[in-house]
Amino acid sequence: MNRRQLVRSVALATAGLAGTRGGALASALPGVPYALDRSRQVPQAVLIRGGRVVNANGSQEADVLLRGERVVEIGMDLSPGDGVRVVDAEGLLVMPGGIDPHAHLQGGFVDDLTTGTRAALA
Repeated sequence: MNRRQLVRSVALATAGLAGTRGGALASALPGVPYALDRSRQVPQAVLIRGGRVVNANGSQEADVLLRGERVVEIGMDLSPGDGVRVVDAEGLLVMPGGIDPHAHLQGGFVDDLTTGTRAALA
C-alpha cells in the first residue's frame, strides 16, 4: 500500500466511523462508498467486513459491527443478520473511535501544559 492509498483508506474509514456522511469528502475522493454521501440516510446497522482494525492496542484483521453511531462488536467473521448493510473494507484501515490527542508542549509559540492538555482532551 503506497502513501496515497494509506491516506485515502484512513480518511474514508475515519469519516465513516465518525458518523460523517462526508459529501465534500465523497466528491474529493473518487470511488467513495455511497454511505459517505450526505444525500443518503445512514443505515441503522452496518458491518464493516475484513479491514485492518487499528486501536490503542495495535491492529488486526477483523470485522466491525455498528448500530447507529456506536461500535457494538469487533471480531472475526461476524454475522451481519437481517437488515444490516455490509461494507467490504478489505485492504483498508478501520479506526473505530479514532481520536488525535496530539499537542506540542514546548517552545514559546506553542501550547503550554494547560492549553495543551485542553487541546488533547477536546
